[in-house]
Amino acid sequence: MEYLIGSITTFFIIIFVYFNVSASVRQNTTPTLRFSQSYRYYLISPYSPFVYTGSSAEEVKTQAMVHFDKVNLKIVLFEDQAYWIQDEAFYTAELSPDGKIDKLTQKVVDTMTMDPVQLNKIMIIVETLREGK
Repeated sequence: MEYLIGSITTFFIIIFVYFNVSASVRQNTTPTLRFSQSYRYYLISPYSPFVYTGSSAEEVKTQAMVHFDKVNLKIVLFEDQAYWIQDEAFYTAELSPDGKIDKLTQKVVDTMTMDPVQLNKIMIIVETLREGK
């Protein structure tokens, strides 16, 4: 009978110690850190000459930017005229009184017959369209 009481007491002490130790180990575990690919790139880019960092002057074309350029059209509104570049041609159209572009007046701009003042105005508009701002 003494052995039975001793073994039961030992069993409960072992269970008690196991749960207390495992609970304290679970509380003291450090969280595993997961670094993203961009963060790893940020860490190694200053130390690796082989990693392409690009320059501030270059604009990197991302897939989203290419899709945006395909779907959207940049238009400059100037003196009741709308100007845009589409299919490697420079177009103009008049604006209706409510501010919408009148598609019936759409035509390709002929720069060969323009005087220098008009040509300078068109050059400024084309530069604005190419900038994208």
